[in-house]
Amino acid sequence: MTKQAEIQQIEVQNSNNIGSKKAEETHAAESHSEKQPTAIEASTEKAKDGKCWANLVAGNTFAARGMGLSFVAPVIQNGEKIVELQQDEIEKETEKWKMEVILYVVGDTPSIGAIERFIASQWNFVSRPKVYYHNDGFFVVNFRNVEERNEVLYSGSCTINNKPIITKAWTTDFDFNEEVLKTLPLWVKLPNLPLNCWGMDSLSRIGSGLGIPVYVDECTTKVERISYARILVEIDITKPLPTRILVKDLSGKQFEQPFTYDWKPMYCNNCLQLGHNCQVKQTQ
Repeated sequence: MTKQAEIQQIEVQNSNNIGSKKAEETHAAESHSEKQPTAIEASTEKAKDGKCWANLVAGNTFAARGMGLSFVAPVIQNGEKIVELQQDEIEKETEKWKMEVILYVVGDTPSIGAIERFIASQWNFVSRPKVYYHNDGFFVVNFRNVEERNEVLYSGSCTINNKPIITKAWTTDFDFNEEVLKTLPLWVKLPNLPLNCWGMDSLSRIGSGLGIPVYVDECTTKVERISYARILVEIDITKPLPTRILVKDLSGKQFEQPFTYDWKPMYCNNCLQLGHNCQVKQTQ
């Protein structure tokens, strides 16, 4: 065999060895891939055991910042699931939220920063509250205690960017979708109210002729201003606001008491929204 033929034979053998080695490596890699499941497959396998899912979630950074939940079977009535809540927990949460005031700006939805600046300048007589944005323009303001909440509620009408501000205490019956836009606390003046009708019971009865009486201002309580009494009343604004009412004492004496309002909200019975009136625009 010539030297050149020997060299060619060696090259062919080397080539075959390299190809065989690559084939073995490829086969080994494929075998390893078959034996090693993906991360998703591994998670799925572990998730077949309910406890493993809990372990997976527990390792999540965001989940670890919250609190765990437990399964509580709902009640089945007439084939429908009903969730029954525990009264003691509801009462505990109610206690937590009873210092809240619902705030709504008519015709505008300012930022939380704008609301906080307003509070700092106009409600600087109370501790700085926490402000939350709820939905559809509603803000929830959390005060330190009920006393500070009431100071704000009874402080009088306010505006932000020339837009009226509505404030109302949160209650368990409060409905963000309806109540705040239909029943509002309004300051009502009773001009030339007879001086012997300034008692709290008399004012409560007069206010009840308008809606639900809430509060009497300081000047009325201390009789520091006698030209008019001023009371805060929750009134249904979907109906025309009364301008006067008949008052009668036990002796049968009767007189007509007029009303004026610090602010008269505009309510559209066509759109069922606060802040405008389509019928007024059409007549204009």
